[in-house]
Amino acid sequence: ETIESVFTGSYFSDFVIDATEFDITFTSDFSVTYWGYRFDADPRPCASMYNSGNVEFSGTSVQTIESTHPYCDNMDLTQTYIFYDAPSTGLYITFDSSSSLEQGKDFLTISYTDSEGETISAAFTGTDWAAFIVEASQFTLTFTSDGSTTDYGYSITVDPSPCGAFSHDSGDVFDTMNAQVIESPHNYCDNLNVSQTYSWTDSAVASINLVFDDNCYVESYYDSFVISYTNTAGSSVSYSYSGYGFPSELTIDGTEFDLTFTSDYSVNYWGYKFTATPSTTASTGSVVMKSKDVQKKSASAHNGAMKMASVFKKWKNGVVKKSVKKSQ
Repeated sequence: ETIESVFTGSYFSDFVIDATEFDITFTSDFSVTYWGYRFDADPRPCASMYNSGNVEFSGTSVQTIESTHPYCDNMDLTQTYIFYDAPSTGLYITFDSSSSLEQGKDFLTISYTDSEGETISAAFTGTDWAAFIVEASQFTLTFTSDGSTTDYGYSITVDPSPCGAFSHDSGDVFDTMNAQVIESPHNYCDNLNVSQTYSWTDSAVASINLVFDDNCYVESYYDSFVISYTNTAGSSVSYSYSGYGFPSELTIDGTEFDLTFTSDYSVNYWGYKFTATPSTTASTGSVVMKSKDVQKKSASAHNGAMKMASVFKKWKNGVVKKSVKKSQ
């Protein structure tokens, strides 16, 4: 890919060239001249890692962020990576198995601010790396090394695709009484097999009320949404939904529930979204289904897409082809 940076007037800024050579083109018109330009080109092994600031990405392609290999002594790097098209479910970050820093002396820290304004950070050193989810569209990377002994460095893969973080999300633990919005990507993706557990640790919590968005819809029969939990009496309770038959409300008798969502290899829809609100009021568990008017509206909105999906699904399974042969 050819990368080009254009400057005019006094709008010049530092940047990194990810190559060993570059071309300069300079043009001037027939009148009026100024001081011109001058810049320093630093070819040192770790020169690009001294470039602190913002790095911005558009689109949902997987990106690799890495140090030089090996890195240098006395590094002090801070960069913020912004993914403008990241989904609401966040970014999925993994580390190459070669990643290694001087144990206890050199550190990589990744931090971000979540939807509640809390700063979340994870620090790494040595070879102790673990994949994790950034619940935001941007994060700040800080890398420091001391004055001696270096290692391979780090190589990070960031997946900002619609289902990248979602497909690896195992749920969450909440220590507040705040309502939480839990949702799939819209639309969700094929071949999902998501298992999540959500729990509330506040001792005052006696039940959890789930209120579902009217847009909830997953492919009928083929894609499945399941909520299950163990109630205060010790019994297992499970609710399964497909198509547009989601409830309006669901009250859970307890402080924790499991969510399982699966989709097959083709055809996807809006997905699901609900607000989970902890309550201090005990409940025996209850379900409030949508009114018939809401169900009709939801069915009407998806009816055309359902017909097309049905034809596509049959074609994939060979049913339409057999019908055509019979008619001939």
